[in-house]
Amino acid sequence: MNNNDFYVNTQNKRKKSFASKNRILIFITLFFTLPLSFFSIPDIIISAYSKIIYGNFYFNDESSKNIIMNSFCLTLFIISIVCITILIRKKPFSKIICNSINLIGIIWIITSIILPRTNDFSPIGFYFMKKGDFVFADGFVLISGIIVFLIGKILYSGFELQSESEEVL
Repeated sequence: MNNNDFYVNTQNKRKKSFASKNRILIFITLFFTLPLSFFSIPDIIISAYSKIIYGNFYFNDESSKNIIMNSFCLTLFIISIVCITILIRKKPFSKIICNSINLIGIIWIITSIILPRTNDFSPIGFYFMKKGDFVFADGFVLISGIIVFLIGKILYSGFELQSESEEVL
């Protein structure tokens, strides 16, 4: 070969997608999240239905442990939906995934506001906006929810950039 000659490989290389590279991790995640979330969803629905039917929207009879567990199980259910969406669409960014992550953040923000209204409330981290006996929210859960919500917004920006670059190509 001379100095100005170069080698060009013209064979087709199969490009791996995000989902095919991470398929095992996604299946492991589904293995742990699906059973717990599916067994807990009926309990959450029955609890919400009884509050609507009986008009008892106060959380005095609920324990903070139950509320945290219900929020956690809803989070696992949404994570399961995200994993299934990644497997089906084979893309890490989609509008459903971004909205799901935003929903997880909203669930935890609402949980942080509901927790102080229970009988056995003690803050996980610190109080947020406390005046006398009134506590607006559990600060640790509130900030965690806000962070997850902001991550969802950042992912949505990534989704928009990915969509824009696919349109250009």
